[in-house]
Amino acid sequence: MTAIENEVIYKFDLLTFLRKLRKEARHIYRVLAGAPIDYVWISKSDAMSENEVLSVDEFLTQYARFKGRRDEFRLCFRCYYLRHELHILDPNWRSRDTPISREEIFSVDYKEELTINLIAEGFPHLIAYLCREALLVNKPFLLMNESVKKQYGFVRTDIDKLRDSVNYYNQGIVEELRAEYNRLESIDWVRNFQGDGSITVL
Repeated sequence: MTAIENEVIYKFDLLTFLRKLRKEARHIYRVLAGAPIDYVWISKSDAMSENEVLSVDEFLTQYARFKGRRDEFRLCFRCYYLRHELHILDPNWRSRDTPISREEIFSVDYKEELTINLIAEGFPHLIAYLCREALLVNKPFLLMNESVKKQYGFVRTDIDKLRDSVNYYNQGIVEELRAEYNRLESIDWVRNFQGDGSITVL
């Protein structure tokens, strides 16, 4: 992202934003706070050390140790785009010679980007990423699942606000996976390949 003014994010900026997010868009906050650190993370850097990666909860619990105007922070999360959403990533994706990645990292790097509206733009695609990763390990991201509710700390109002998006992306990703499965199933060499390199002719 490009900022008009390159004003970095300090710890009090991020804390203020997270408190605002928790108050005004709790369902988004709960997803950011509950998601695995590989999916949602805060990157801390300063001139004296290498980058450190923190979860939202780690940032909050360790807040006192961070240096006010020396430590700089970025809020990041992974996104996934369904095929019909690729124009969001690249309006000219159909004319590319090489396939476009369906994943990206949404990174908030500057203070003026630290808004609920901006986070909300990328948030549906974080939901898509969560749904896809869960389906790929055969543990679908279902809001009424007790382990999901416990991990994310969802309450009824969170579930009500997330339901349509989660259902939409679960369905869309299942359809994509089925299409890919059927495409691979139709390739004789894939279907009939043996471990020794031979092909079984049916």
